Amino acid sequence: MKSRNHQHGVTKKTPHSFNSLKNKNMKKFSELLEYHLDNGFWSSVNDTRYGYELSPVPFYLNSDLQNQLTDIGKVVANIQEGSKRLFKNVSQSNGRTESSIRKIFEQAGGGLPMVVSEQKMPLTKVDLIIDVKSQIKIAEIDSYNPRGIVYALLLRDIFKEYSGQFYSGCGAILSAEMEARETTKLLWIYAMKERYYLQGFLQFQRIMNQYGKEIKVQSAASLKDVDMLSLMIPWGMNDPVEQLAKKMLIDKYMNNDSQFLFPLHPWMGTKGILGMLSNSCKNEALESLAQYHFSDVDMIRQYIPPTTLISKRNATEVASWVNGDRNVVLKGNVASGLKSVFFSADKKEEYVKNLLVATSMKQPSYIMQEEVQQKTFRLPYYKNNGTLEYADWYLRLIIHVDSSGQVVDAEITGRRTKDVHGAPDCIQLPCTI
Repeated sequence: MKSRNHQHGVTKKTPHSFNSLKNKNMKKFSELLEYHLDNGFWSSVNDTRYGYELSPVPFYLNSDLQNQLTDIGKVVANIQEGSKRLFKNVSQSNGRTESSIRKIFEQAGGGLPMVVSEQKMPLTKVDLIIDVKSQIKIAEIDSYNPRGIVYALLLRDIFKEYSGQFYSGCGAILSAEMEARETTKLLWIYAMKERYYLQGFLQFQRIMNQYGKEIKVQSAASLKDVDMLSLMIPWGMNDPVEQLAKKMLIDKYMNNDSQFLFPLHPWMGTKGILGMLSNSCKNEALESLAQYHFSDVDMIRQYIPPTTLISKRNATEVASWVNGDRNVVLKGNVASGLKSVFFSADKKEEYVKNLLVATSMKQPSYIMQEEVQQKTFRLPYYKNNGTLEYADWYLRLIIHVDSSGQVVDAEITGRRTKDVHGAPDCIQLPCTI
């Protein structure tokens, strides 16, 4: 049984039970560094292009956090099924509100066909925030992010000696999905804009081989035909050299979507759906759509920070909701990392400038979200010289939810400032349970 001090769900101001693990369970700096160098994530000790701060021990999810994650898995599955129903409705309606929701979905489509498949997402990546009361809130439901799968597998591989303490894992889920299709082979196609992550895709290939699966990694630009099960049609194939492959892949999908492990649902990753479901400005038309298409909306709202869609049409209502003293975050409906994310309490000029853009648009391209007051966690990390230190970290808790709404993997990204994202000064760790 783990000591109470090992429960990261409780913030500590001094190093705690990590000290007792130092000789037995803590990864040495040299071990971590060697892993990253050998696997190509750092090309040298000083090159941090794909690097991050090294931390020696996984993050433990206490029972309270685990219970909340169980609920959130159900919420995510609910949102996805409701989004399918909603999309079918708004695709066939010319109403003003329905048209706005349709545009929100289209923004996240990445130029791919807007279709609804009977297939469910085998894995959905969800970004979460832990507030000062240890309550978990949904920051983003990222329905179409293969890079997230790579890091889930990678972090578990680094700390493989903890394998009995992890969730079942993305690798096991993908392996089972492949076996259900009676194949051991899978094609990972990547777009030109994803080429910087090639090293990660190759690590996915290596790790999945441990499950007895053969992964072929190929760029869309060099693709001539597809004769095997493919992971997904990549998002963002905009380069001219990719257009023939893009057309070929779409044609194959429209003819038989079972040739792809992931259904063509990038549109479900829009942040706008959180604004519609939270509906903090109490828009009656949005409320009607939410209640009709989604089950147990009250439970969904427990895990979404107060959020509203924002556009020219409701600028006055949003201003009244903010009411001058509410710290908020302005987020683009389609954004990666901290791109198109602006905090009202920080960099005020940048926030106001983009708020003017958001409130000038006829269709909502942004959401306004009440800023979550984030809890910090005191965790160990290695300085560049290998010295072990402790710091207070703001966290993104990242989970992967399977097609049934079960949480199957979890990891954290931490930063010493609240603008948490993957950066050279972040830590990334798998979660144990």
